[in-house]
Amino acid sequence: QDGGPGAGSCGWRPRAEAPLAGIRVLDLTRVIAGPACTQALAALGADVLRVDPPDWNEPAVLPLVMAGKRSARLDARMSDGRARLAELLAGADVLVHGYRPGALDALGFPPDERERIRPGLIDVSIDAYGWTGPWAGRRGFDSIVQSATGIAHAGMAAAGADRPVPLPVQALDWGTGHLAAASAVAGLAGR
Repeated sequence: QDGGPGAGSCGWRPRAEAPLAGIRVLDLTRVIAGPACTQALAALGADVLRVDPPDWNEPAVLPLVMAGKRSARLDARMSDGRARLAELLAGADVLVHGYRPGALDALGFPPDERERIRPGLIDVSIDAYGWTGPWAGRRGFDSIVQSATGIAHAGMAAAGADRPVPLPVQALDWGTGHLAAASAVAGLAGR
């Protein structure tokens, strides 16, 4: 699908003079943080392909994060899906993923295999709680991270409330996405 929901109607097309023109980004992210990263890269002219599982659906978020991207669906749990994912990876300059630790490894794509498939790949991994430690395997959503880090508690104190009060926006996700995009650009500049 060219551009995804909300993208085709705005007439977005890559510009040859854009800073990331000619850069191919493989987007294996969900919800806000990762898609915000790849949306920023698309805005800089990168050719972004978002790949989702066949049954994935997040209609409330898609219009916010699909502008300027192409999208595809494949099942990486199946051998033909893994083969197609390897082909896409081989043609990518940047991979952005937000899987929990070990998830890509379990699909046959640990870091050394990704580097073998695409030498020089800029590999951007987004994770809420880090890759080691007691919380490494937990899913991370902005409002939960706000509670875990004390931000929602500070909101509770500021509001004089009797329960945690997270920020009214997903600021951590958007900030993470933009910092991840800056990391990808820095990686490309150093390549």
